[in-house]
Amino acid sequence: MRYFLIVIIVLSIVVALLVLPKRKAIAQATTRELILLYNFTETSGNVIHDRSTVEPRLDLTIPDTSKVEWLNPGLRINSAMVALTAAARTKLDPTLFFTHGITIEAWLKPLNNTQSGPARIVTFSQDSALRNFTLGQEADKYNQRFRTDQTNTNGSDKALSSLADTIQAAPSLQHVIFCRDSAGKSAIYIDRVKVVEGEIPGANNWNTALEFGLFNETSFPTDTRTWLGEIYSVAIYRTILTAMEINDNFRAGPHRDAPDPPQGLGTVTLAWDANTESDLAGYKIYFGTASGSYEWSIEVGNVTEYTLTGLVEGVAYYMAATAYDTDSNESAFSEELVHTCAFTKPGEGQGLTYKDLKRWFRW
Repeated sequence: MRYFLIVIIVLSIVVALLVLPKRKAIAQATTRELILLYNFTETSGNVIHDRSTVEPRLDLTIPDTSKVEWLNPGLRINSAMVALTAAARTKLDPTLFFTHGITIEAWLKPLNNTQSGPARIVTFSQDSALRNFTLGQEADKYNQRFRTDQTNTNGSDKALSSLADTIQAAPSLQHVIFCRDSAGKSAIYIDRVKVVEGEIPGANNWNTALEFGLFNETSFPTDTRTWLGEIYSVAIYRTILTAMEINDNFRAGPHRDAPDPPQGLGTVTLAWDANTESDLAGYKIYFGTASGSYEWSIEVGNVTEYTLTGLVEGVAYYMAATAYDTDSNESAFSEELVHTCAFTKPGEGQGLTYKDLKRWFRW
């Protein structure tokens, strides 16, 4: 998709006393081609339930609950263990992932940035030398191994890793995604940003007799590749997610410190040149309070002008637009604009007189 957007601020409207700001719509995570989902909402017990709607369910068993702590929601892994399933793995049919692609997604907070092995977060494997795939942690990086007929049996010779210092010394909650399409093109996304891309070539040679599990090598304790930390979601899709879906999943995730939508009375109108490609479906506006870091986004449809409301006066907002097509492919960001809404005293009239808003609204 080749969208080149030029966005301009065409109008800045001052505050109006009786206008209520719009709130950001709550994002919904995609369920397109979702075949496996653990959201760790159990709060107790030794079973991690597969919440997807695809049968058979791949529920996992925690062999020793003294090793973990339920977080409501979430699960903290405090010491070495592995959660395994003995269920049929027809839903992990390799032909699906080599025909349509695969996405492995996790919301997690590692205990530290020194775990290695790689430490197994999500694995479909037999032991430390034979696997179909593994999403793991290698010190300050995330590492993805994916076996094909052009890799070794461990998938390690064509492994894809995120950048150094992806995981900080004081780790934070992160949204980690690995995607591989049917041609082998692969990428890792961290907090909706593509941080690395590469190629894992080859065709299917998976072994469906291998074991599926979380938090360690499936052959534990014979092979110990322990991962420790907090986990809030693990999902597998039998397709690659689009940039828009990744963004929506990030916005719908378990953010601990996500800012509320702005609740001011300022507005600004943006306009842009129309895209002329035949498969254009619409546009999205991104904005936030730091350059290049957009806390909020709004899908505005197929229009070329949109008014953002609810902006706080005196705060600088950074704004950019994207276009998307009928297949949900999303363009790169347009040029970034910055705008600060000024506060203007409302005029008096029709029985209304100006009051100090801070005192009136008890801010």
